[in-house]
Amino acid sequence: MKLLQRTVKSYLVYSLLVMVVAVPVFYFIIQALCVQDVDEALQDRKARFEVQLKSHPEIVANLPWHNINNEIVVYAPVDIKANDRKVTKLRYSTISGQEEPFRELHTVIVNGNRVYPVIFRISMIDIEDLIQGIVLTVIMVMIVILGGLLWINRRQSKKLWKPFYQALDQLRQFSLEKKPSLQLASTKIKEFKDLHRSISQLTDRTYRTYLQQKEFTENASHELQTPLATLQAKLELLMQTENLNFQQAKLIQELNEAVFRMSRLNKGLLLLAKIENNQFTELGEIHITAVVRRLLNPLEMQIRLKRLSLSEIYQDVVIEANPVLMDILFSNLLNNALQHSPPDGRVAINLFARRFEISNSGDPLPFPEEKLFRRFQRGDSGFPGGNGIGLAIVKQITDRCHYIIRYQYKNNMHRFEVEFGS
Repeated sequence: MKLLQRTVKSYLVYSLLVMVVAVPVFYFIIQALCVQDVDEALQDRKARFEVQLKSHPEIVANLPWHNINNEIVVYAPVDIKANDRKVTKLRYSTISGQEEPFRELHTVIVNGNRVYPVIFRISMIDIEDLIQGIVLTVIMVMIVILGGLLWINRRQSKKLWKPFYQALDQLRQFSLEKKPSLQLASTKIKEFKDLHRSISQLTDRTYRTYLQQKEFTENASHELQTPLATLQAKLELLMQTENLNFQQAKLIQELNEAVFRMSRLNKGLLLLAKIENNQFTELGEIHITAVVRRLLNPLEMQIRLKRLSLSEIYQDVVIEANPVLMDILFSNLLNNALQHSPPDGRVAINLFARRFEISNSGDPLPFPEEKLFRRFQRGDSGFPGGNGIGLAIVKQITDRCHYIIRYQYKNNMHRFEVEFGS
Protein backbone atom coordinates (compact mmCIF):
# COMPACT_ATOMS: atom_id res chain seq x y z
CA MET A 1 0.00 0.00 0.00
CA LYS A 2 1.35 3.42 -0.94
CA LEU A 3 2.06 6.02 1.71
CA LEU A 4 -0.55 8.41 0.31
CA GLN A 5 -3.19 5.68 0.26
CA ARG A 6 -2.34 4.73 3.84
CA THR A 7 -2.78 8.36 4.96
CA VAL A 8 -6.09 8.77 3.11
CA LYS A 9 -7.30 5.44 4.48
CA SER A 10 -6.56 6.56 8.04
CA TYR A 11 -8.47 9.81 7.50
CA LEU A 12 -11.37 7.96 5.91
CA VAL A 13 -11.65 5.37 8.69
CA TYR A 14 -11.48 8.06 11.36
CA SER A 15 -14.12 10.19 9.58
CA LEU A 16 -16.46 7.22 9.17
CA LEU A 17 -16.13 6.39 12.86
CA VAL A 18 -16.91 10.00 13.75
CA MET A 19 -19.98 9.95 11.49
CA VAL A 20 -21.22 6.63 12.88
CA VAL A 21 -21.01 8.01 16.42
CA ALA A 22 -21.90 11.65 15.77
CA VAL A 23 -25.03 11.18 13.61
CA PRO A 24 -27.03 9.11 16.18
CA VAL A 25 -25.88 11.40 19.02
CA PHE A 26 -26.84 14.45 17.00
CA TYR A 27 -30.23 12.89 16.19
CA PHE A 28 -31.08 12.16 19.82
CA ILE A 29 -29.91 15.61 20.94
CA ILE A 30 -32.13 17.32 18.36
CA GLN A 31 -35.00 15.03 19.28
CA ALA A 32 -34.58 15.80 22.99
CA LEU A 33 -34.55 19.56 22.29
CA CYS A 34 -37.67 19.27 20.14
CA VAL A 35 -39.45 17.18 22.79
CA GLN A 36 -38.48 19.74 25.41
CA ASP A 37 -39.91 22.49 23.22
CA VAL A 38 -43.16 20.51 22.73
CA ASP A 39 -43.43 19.91 26.48
CA GLU A 40 -43.13 23.63 27.06
CA ALA A 41 -45.85 24.20 24.46
CA LEU A 42 -48.09 21.67 26.27
CA GLN A 43 -47.55 23.49 29.57
CA ASP A 44 -48.38 26.77 27.88
CA ARG A 45 -51.52 25.23 26.35
CA LYS A 46 -52.54 23.98 29.81
CA ALA A 47 -52.12 27.46 31.30
CA ARG A 48 -54.21 29.09 28.55
CA PHE A 49 -56.91 26.41 28.86
CA GLU A 50 -57.19 27.02 32.60
CA VAL A 51 -57.79 30.72 31.91
CA GLN A 52 -60.43 29.87 29.29
CA LEU A 53 -62.13 27.39 31.60
CA LYS A 54 -62.46 30.00 34.34
CA SER A 55 -63.92 32.48 31.87
CA HIS A 56 -66.22 29.92 30.18
CA PRO A 57 -67.17 27.16 32.61
CA GLU A 58 -69.76 25.91 30.17
CA ILE A 59 -66.98 24.31 28.13
CA VAL A 60 -67.09 21.23 30.37
CA ALA A 61 -70.87 21.00 30.47
CA ASN A 62 -70.92 17.67 28.60
CA LEU A 63 -68.16 15.38 29.76
CA PRO A 64 -66.01 13.90 28.42
CA TRP A 65 -65.33 16.97 26.32
CA HIS A 66 -62.80 17.31 23.50
CA ASN A 67 -62.11 19.73 20.72
CA ILE A 68 -62.42 18.84 17.05
CA ASN A 69 -58.84 17.55 16.68
CA ASN A 70 -58.76 15.70 20.00
CA GLU A 71 -55.86 17.93 21.01
CA ILE A 72 -57.61 18.65 24.32
CA VAL A 73 -59.71 16.05 26.14
CA VAL A 74 -61.45 16.76 29.46
CA TYR A 75 -62.84 13.85 31.52
CA ALA A 76 -65.36 13.71 34.36
CA PRO A 77 -64.22 15.11 37.72
CA VAL A 78 -62.30 12.88 40.11
CA ASP A 79 -61.52 13.04 43.79
CA ILE A 80 -57.78 12.44 43.50
CA LYS A 81 -55.39 15.10 42.26
CA ALA A 82 -52.65 13.31 40.20
CA ASN A 83 -49.26 14.63 39.14
CA ASP A 84 -48.48 15.70 35.59
CA ARG A 85 -47.21 12.96 33.22
CA LYS A 86 -45.77 13.40 29.72
CA VAL A 87 -45.73 10.49 27.24
CA THR A 88 -45.32 9.95 23.48
CA LYS A 89 -47.94 7.70 21.86
CA LEU A 90 -49.07 6.66 18.41
CA ARG A 91 -52.64 7.70 17.68
CA TYR A 92 -54.86 7.73 14.65
CA SER A 93 -54.98 11.11 12.94
CA THR A 94 -58.18 12.09 11.16
CA ILE A 95 -56.23 14.55 9.02
CA SER A 96 -53.62 12.15 7.64
CA GLY A 97 -55.74 9.00 8.00
CA GLN A 98 -52.92 7.03 9.68
CA GLU A 99 -51.23 6.63 13.01
CA GLU A 100 -48.87 9.41 13.97
CA PRO A 101 -46.73 10.12 17.01
CA PHE A 102 -48.27 12.49 19.55
CA ARG A 103 -46.78 14.05 22.63
CA GLU A 104 -49.32 14.00 25.50
CA LEU A 105 -49.53 15.84 28.79
CA HIS A 106 -51.70 13.96 31.31
CA THR A 107 -52.65 16.49 34.01
CA VAL A 108 -55.57 17.80 36.09
CA ILE A 109 -57.25 21.22 36.15
CA VAL A 110 -58.96 22.55 39.27
CA ASN A 111 -62.07 24.57 38.60
CA GLY A 112 -63.78 25.62 41.78
CA ASN A 113 -63.91 22.60 44.00
CA ARG A 114 -63.74 20.12 41.13
CA VAL A 115 -60.69 18.34 39.72
CA TYR A 116 -60.87 17.54 36.00
CA PRO A 117 -58.45 15.06 34.35
CA VAL A 118 -57.24 16.61 31.10
CA ILE A 119 -55.05 15.36 28.24
CA PHE A 120 -53.28 17.85 25.99
CA ARG A 121 -51.85 16.50 22.70
CA ILE A 122 -49.52 17.90 20.05
CA SER A 123 -48.68 16.03 16.85
CA MET A 124 -45.00 15.12 16.49
CA ILE A 125 -45.15 14.30 12.77
CA ASP A 126 -43.92 17.71 11.66
CA ILE A 127 -41.23 17.67 14.31
CA GLU A 128 -40.05 14.19 13.20
CA ASP A 129 -39.92 15.40 9.61
CA LEU A 130 -37.96 18.41 10.78
CA ILE A 131 -35.50 16.25 12.76
CA GLN A 132 -34.99 13.88 9.83
CA GLY A 133 -34.48 16.80 7.48
CA ILE A 134 -31.93 18.36 9.81
CA VAL A 135 -30.06 15.08 10.29
CA LEU A 136 -30.01 14.33 6.55
CA THR A 137 -28.78 17.85 5.86
CA VAL A 138 -26.03 17.44 8.44
CA ILE A 139 -25.04 14.07 6.96
CA MET A 140 -24.86 15.54 3.46
CA VAL A 141 -22.82 18.49 4.71
CA MET A 142 -20.43 16.13 6.55
CA ILE A 143 -20.04 13.95 3.44
CA VAL A 144 -19.34 17.01 1.29
CA ILE A 145 -16.83 18.33 3.84
CA LEU A 146 -15.21 14.91 4.19
CA GLY A 147 -14.99 14.41 0.43
CA GLY A 148 -13.58 17.88 0.00
CA LEU A 149 -10.99 17.34 2.72
CA LEU A 150 -9.94 14.01 1.24
CA TRP A 151 -9.66 15.52 -2.25
CA ILE A 152 -7.70 18.52 -0.97
CA ASN A 153 -5.47 16.27 1.15
CA ARG A 154 -4.80 13.90 -1.76
CA ARG A 155 -4.09 16.74 -4.17
CA GLN A 156 -1.91 18.57 -1.67
CA SER A 157 -0.09 15.39 -0.65
CA LYS A 158 0.68 14.52 -4.27
CA LYS A 159 2.15 17.96 -4.73
CA LEU A 160 4.11 17.81 -1.47
CA TRP A 161 5.39 14.26 -2.06
CA LYS A 162 6.26 14.82 -5.73
CA PRO A 163 10.01 15.33 -4.99
CA PHE A 164 10.03 12.05 -3.06
CA TYR A 165 8.48 10.05 -5.90
CA GLN A 166 10.82 11.70 -8.40
CA ALA A 167 13.80 10.71 -6.26
CA LEU A 168 12.40 7.17 -6.03
CA ASP A 169 12.14 6.94 -9.83
CA GLN A 170 15.71 8.19 -10.14
CA LEU A 171 16.91 5.49 -7.72
CA ARG A 172 15.05 2.80 -9.69
CA GLN A 173 16.94 3.86 -12.82
CA PHE A 174 20.26 4.10 -11.00
CA SER A 175 22.97 1.84 -12.43
CA LEU A 176 26.58 1.49 -11.40
CA GLU A 177 27.64 0.46 -14.90
CA LYS A 178 26.88 3.96 -16.11
CA LYS A 179 28.23 7.01 -14.39
CA PRO A 180 25.37 7.99 -12.05
CA SER A 181 23.90 11.39 -12.75
CA LEU A 182 20.81 11.78 -10.60
CA GLN A 183 18.63 14.71 -11.66
CA LEU A 184 16.84 15.35 -8.37
CA ALA A 185 14.15 18.01 -8.53
CA SER A 186 14.61 21.15 -6.48
CA THR A 187 12.28 21.59 -3.53
CA LYS A 188 11.65 24.08 -0.75
CA ILE A 189 10.85 21.39 1.84
CA LYS A 190 13.77 20.94 4.24
CA GLU A 191 13.26 17.20 4.78
CA PHE A 192 13.33 16.50 1.05
CA LYS A 193 16.39 18.71 0.62
CA ASP A 194 18.15 16.60 3.26
CA LEU A 195 16.94 13.41 1.56
CA HIS A 196 18.23 14.53 -1.85
CA ARG A 197 21.56 15.53 -0.38
CA SER A 198 21.92 12.16 1.37
CA ILE A 199 20.96 10.26 -1.79
CA SER A 200 23.51 12.18 -3.87
CA GLN A 201 26.25 11.57 -1.32
CA LEU A 202 25.35 7.89 -1.04
CA THR A 203 25.31 7.28 -4.81
CA ASP A 204 28.61 9.15 -5.22
CA ARG A 205 30.27 7.04 -2.51
CA THR A 206 28.80 3.85 -3.97
CA TYR A 207 30.04 4.70 -7.45
CA ARG A 208 33.54 5.51 -6.16
CA THR A 209 33.61 2.23 -4.24
CA TYR A 210 32.45 0.40 -7.35
CA LEU A 211 35.26 1.97 -9.41
CA GLN A 212 37.81 1.01 -6.75
CA GLN A 213 36.58 -2.60 -6.65
CA LYS A 214 36.50 -2.78 -10.42
CA GLU A 215 40.04 -1.43 -10.60
CA PHE A 216 41.12 -3.99 -8.02
CA THR A 217 39.61 -6.90 -9.97
CA GLU A 218 41.31 -5.67 -13.13
CA ASN A 219 44.72 -5.31 -11.49
CA ALA A 220 44.61 -8.21 -9.06
CA SER A 221 44.71 -10.82 -11.83
CA HIS A 222 48.01 -9.43 -13.07
CA GLU A 223 49.46 -8.65 -9.65
CA LEU A 224 48.61 -12.07 -8.15
CA GLN A 225 48.36 -14.43 -11.07
CA THR A 226 51.71 -13.51 -12.61
CA PRO A 227 53.78 -14.32 -9.49
CA LEU A 228 51.80 -17.54 -9.03
CA ALA A 229 52.48 -18.55 -12.62
CA THR A 230 56.17 -17.69 -12.22
CA LEU A 231 56.35 -19.71 -9.01
CA GLN A 232 54.67 -22.67 -10.67
CA ALA A 233 57.04 -22.49 -13.66
CA LYS A 234 60.06 -22.34 -11.33
CA LEU A 235 58.80 -25.36 -9.41
CA GLU A 236 58.38 -27.32 -12.63
CA LEU A 237 61.93 -26.43 -13.62
CA LEU A 238 63.12 -27.44 -10.18
CA MET A 239 61.40 -30.80 -10.55
CA GLN A 240 63.49 -31.41 -13.68
CA THR A 241 66.74 -30.79 -11.80
CA GLU A 242 69.07 -33.76 -11.70
CA ASN A 243 70.15 -35.56 -8.53
CA LEU A 244 66.86 -34.89 -6.66
CA ASN A 245 66.13 -37.45 -3.99
CA PHE A 246 62.64 -38.81 -3.34
CA GLN A 247 61.93 -36.54 -0.37
CA GLN A 248 62.92 -33.40 -2.26
CA ALA A 249 60.81 -34.38 -5.28
CA LYS A 250 57.83 -35.02 -3.00
CA LEU A 251 58.14 -31.62 -1.33
CA ILE A 252 58.40 -29.87 -4.70
CA GLN A 253 55.33 -31.76 -5.95
CA GLU A 254 53.33 -30.74 -2.87
CA LEU A 255 54.40 -27.11 -3.34
CA ASN A 256 53.39 -27.28 -7.00
CA GLU A 257 49.94 -28.62 -6.09
CA ALA A 258 49.51 -25.91 -3.43
CA VAL A 259 50.45 -23.20 -5.94
CA PHE A 260 48.03 -24.69 -8.45
CA ARG A 261 45.19 -24.67 -5.89
CA MET A 262 46.09 -21.11 -4.91
CA SER A 263 45.97 -20.05 -8.56
CA ARG A 264 42.55 -21.66 -9.01
CA LEU A 265 41.28 -20.05 -5.81
CA ASN A 266 42.56 -16.65 -6.94
CA LYS A 267 40.79 -16.99 -10.28
CA GLY A 268 37.57 -18.08 -8.55
CA LEU A 269 37.57 -15.17 -6.10
CA LEU A 270 38.30 -12.69 -8.87
CA LEU A 271 35.46 -14.18 -10.88
CA LEU A 272 33.10 -13.81 -7.93
CA ALA A 273 34.12 -10.17 -7.54
CA LYS A 274 33.50 -9.51 -11.22
CA ILE A 275 30.06 -11.14 -11.05
CA GLU A 276 29.15 -9.14 -7.93
CA ASN A 277 30.28 -5.96 -9.67
CA ASN A 278 28.06 -6.90 -12.63
CA GLN A 279 30.92 -6.71 -15.12
CA PHE A 280 29.35 -9.28 -17.46
CA THR A 281 26.71 -7.19 -19.21
CA GLU A 282 26.88 -8.33 -22.85
CA LEU A 283 23.94 -10.53 -23.85
CA GLY A 284 23.52 -13.02 -26.67
CA GLU A 285 21.46 -16.03 -27.73
CA ILE A 286 22.66 -19.14 -25.92
CA HIS A 287 21.83 -22.65 -27.25
CA ILE A 288 22.09 -24.57 -24.00
CA THR A 289 22.35 -28.02 -25.59
CA ALA A 290 25.37 -26.94 -27.65
CA VAL A 291 27.03 -25.34 -24.62
CA VAL A 292 26.56 -28.42 -22.40
CA ARG A 293 27.82 -30.84 -25.06
CA ARG A 294 30.83 -28.64 -25.77
CA LEU A 295 31.72 -28.54 -22.07
CA LEU A 296 31.28 -32.31 -21.75
CA ASN A 297 33.85 -33.13 -24.44
CA PRO A 298 36.95 -32.42 -22.29
CA LEU A 299 35.39 -34.42 -19.46
CA GLU A 300 34.96 -37.69 -21.36
CA MET A 301 38.27 -39.06 -20.07
CA GLN A 302 37.22 -38.42 -16.46
CA ILE A 303 33.88 -40.13 -17.12
CA ARG A 304 35.64 -43.22 -18.54
CA LEU A 305 38.22 -43.36 -15.75
CA LYS A 306 35.50 -43.32 -13.08
CA ARG A 307 33.32 -45.68 -15.16
CA LEU A 308 30.33 -43.34 -14.76
CA SER A 309 26.96 -44.09 -16.33
CA LEU A 310 25.86 -40.90 -18.15
CA SER A 311 22.28 -40.34 -19.37
CA GLU A 312 21.31 -37.26 -21.36
CA ILE A 313 17.94 -35.80 -22.43
CA TYR A 314 17.96 -32.52 -24.35
CA GLN A 315 15.34 -30.20 -25.75
CA ASP A 316 16.16 -27.32 -28.04
CA VAL A 317 16.30 -24.40 -25.57
CA VAL A 318 17.53 -20.91 -26.43
CA ILE A 319 17.95 -18.19 -23.80
CA GLU A 320 19.33 -14.67 -23.83
CA ALA A 321 22.23 -14.34 -21.41
CA ASN A 322 25.90 -13.56 -21.11
CA PRO A 323 27.93 -16.31 -22.87
CA VAL A 324 30.82 -16.21 -20.37
CA LEU A 325 28.50 -16.57 -17.36
CA MET A 326 26.60 -19.45 -18.97
CA ASP A 327 29.85 -21.30 -19.71
CA ILE A 328 30.92 -20.86 -16.08
CA LEU A 329 27.49 -21.88 -14.76
CA PHE A 330 27.20 -25.15 -16.69
CA SER A 331 30.90 -25.96 -16.37
CA ASN A 332 30.77 -25.68 -12.57
CA LEU A 333 27.62 -27.82 -12.38
CA LEU A 334 29.12 -30.50 -14.65
CA ASN A 335 32.45 -30.55 -12.79
CA ASN A 336 30.67 -30.68 -9.45
CA ALA A 337 28.57 -33.67 -10.54
CA LEU A 338 31.54 -35.59 -11.98
CA GLN A 339 33.97 -34.83 -9.17
CA HIS A 340 31.57 -35.87 -6.40
CA SER A 341 30.26 -39.00 -8.11
CA PRO A 342 31.81 -42.22 -6.76
CA PRO A 343 33.39 -44.73 -9.17
CA ASP A 344 30.74 -46.70 -11.10
CA GLY A 345 28.26 -43.96 -10.21
CA ARG A 346 25.50 -42.37 -12.23
CA VAL A 347 25.12 -38.91 -13.76
CA ALA A 348 21.94 -37.67 -15.44
CA ILE A 349 21.56 -34.48 -17.49
CA ASN A 350 18.06 -33.31 -18.45
CA LEU A 351 17.21 -30.13 -20.34
CA PHE A 352 13.56 -29.10 -20.60
CA ALA A 353 11.81 -26.00 -21.92
CA ARG A 354 12.78 -23.64 -19.10
CA ARG A 355 14.68 -25.96 -16.75
CA PHE A 356 18.10 -27.61 -16.58
CA GLU A 357 18.64 -30.58 -14.26
CA ILE A 358 21.83 -32.45 -13.39
CA SER A 359 21.95 -35.35 -10.95
CA ASN A 360 24.74 -37.53 -9.61
CA SER A 361 24.86 -40.45 -7.22
CA GLY A 362 26.65 -40.14 -3.91
CA ASP A 363 26.42 -40.09 -0.15
CA PRO A 364 24.34 -37.44 1.66
CA LEU A 365 25.84 -34.06 2.41
CA PRO A 366 27.97 -33.97 5.58
CA PHE A 367 26.59 -30.51 6.39
CA PRO A 368 23.13 -28.82 6.32
CA GLU A 369 21.69 -28.11 2.87
CA GLU A 370 21.34 -24.37 3.57
CA LYS A 371 25.15 -24.12 3.70
CA LEU A 372 25.64 -25.77 0.29
CA PHE A 373 26.01 -22.54 -1.71
CA ARG A 374 28.23 -20.76 0.80
CA ARG A 375 31.84 -19.96 -0.03
CA PHE A 376 34.54 -22.44 1.08
CA GLN A 377 31.89 -24.97 2.12
CA ARG A 378 33.36 -28.44 1.62
CA GLY A 379 32.65 -31.78 3.17
CA ASP A 380 35.26 -33.94 4.83
CA SER A 381 35.08 -36.37 1.93
CA GLY A 382 34.95 -33.68 -0.70
CA PHE A 383 36.99 -33.54 -3.89
CA PRO A 384 40.65 -33.00 -2.89
CA GLY A 385 41.30 -30.39 -5.57
CA GLY A 386 38.17 -28.37 -4.87
CA ASN A 387 38.30 -24.92 -3.32
CA GLY A 388 34.71 -24.68 -2.07
CA ILE A 389 33.60 -21.75 -4.23
CA GLY A 390 32.31 -23.50 -7.37
CA LEU A 391 28.70 -23.68 -6.17
CA ALA A 392 28.98 -20.20 -4.64
CA ILE A 393 29.80 -18.94 -8.14
CA VAL A 394 26.81 -20.88 -9.52
CA LYS A 395 24.52 -19.24 -6.93
CA GLN A 396 25.93 -15.81 -7.68
CA ILE A 397 25.35 -16.25 -11.42
CA THR A 398 21.76 -17.48 -10.99
CA ASP A 399 20.99 -14.56 -8.68
CA ARG A 400 22.46 -12.03 -11.12
CA CYS A 401 20.54 -13.56 -14.04
CA HIS A 402 17.31 -13.80 -11.97
CA TYR A 403 17.25 -17.59 -12.28
CA ILE A 404 16.21 -20.00 -9.55
CA ILE A 405 18.49 -22.82 -8.42
CA ARG A 406 17.24 -25.69 -6.26
CA TYR A 407 18.94 -28.65 -4.63
CA GLN A 408 17.43 -31.96 -3.53
CA TYR A 409 18.86 -35.24 -2.27
CA LYS A 410 16.60 -38.20 -2.97
CA ASN A 411 17.19 -41.92 -3.62
CA ASN A 412 20.96 -41.49 -3.15
CA MET A 413 21.03 -38.85 -5.91
CA HIS A 414 22.12 -35.23 -5.61
CA ARG A 415 19.95 -33.16 -7.96
CA PHE A 416 20.55 -29.54 -8.98
CA GLU A 417 17.81 -27.73 -10.90
CA VAL A 418 18.17 -24.36 -12.62
CA GLU A 419 14.92 -22.67 -13.63
CA PHE A 420 15.44 -19.98 -16.24
CA GLY A 421 13.45 -16.76 -16.24
CA SER A 422 10.50 -16.33 -18.57
